[in-house]
Amino acid sequence: MPVHGILVLGKELQRDPRRAMSELRARAAAAAVALRHGGAFIASLEARLPRQADTGSHIVVGLLQELGVCPESLVVEAWTRSTREEVMGAARLVEEQGLERLVAITSVYHVPRVRAYLSDHLPRGRFSVHSPECYYRQATPRERTWIEGGAPTAQTLHVEGRVERGCHLLRRALQALPEPVRYDVEIQLVRTWAALGVGVDPPPLGGWPFRPPAAD
Repeated sequence: MPVHGILVLGKELQRDPRRAMSELRARAAAAAVALRHGGAFIASLEARLPRQADTGSHIVVGLLQELGVCPESLVVEAWTRSTREEVMGAARLVEEQGLERLVAITSVYHVPRVRAYLSDHLPRGRFSVHSPECYYRQATPRERTWIEGGAPTAQTLHVEGRVERGCHLLRRALQALPEPVRYDVEIQLVRTWAALGVGVDPPPLGGWPFRPPAAD
């Protein structure tokens, strides 16, 4: 079985703390499932973001421990403040730990951006990106409850879709720059964006009820 590490992507809590915590629970539950199925460790790298009382990694670790994940199975750092930094840190861990593959877990609307970023730092075939719903069938009852609770509504997809489109346009706009410069500029712009609290929820839309994946 390939040796792989698991990265739980962080989530800012500023715009909608309740929803963000539900999403983090879902990501943690999925990571616990992935660990049971051959993961070497679960990594969480997020620092304390603007107007948050705790680091993102500490929050994720607390959730994983609620699910019974042993501390020895965790790699915890607290220095990243953007998705790009999380991906770069995870790519470094892959090389340092001699892993064959990285599995990144994040919410479904975030998957395309994480996949695009990872393609900048790891060869194709050495990473995959999944949403928590992908692990539903293998989850325990408690893990399933957390995964269901973190499934995005149509309103969430609309709100986060605007953020993702903005990040996609930023990535395209910086493509002509040399890689180290491009990443540094992107990271600084995203940090400034987050510090300013950009992002206002639009009027509510219809719900998107969670449906477990169909059986094979």
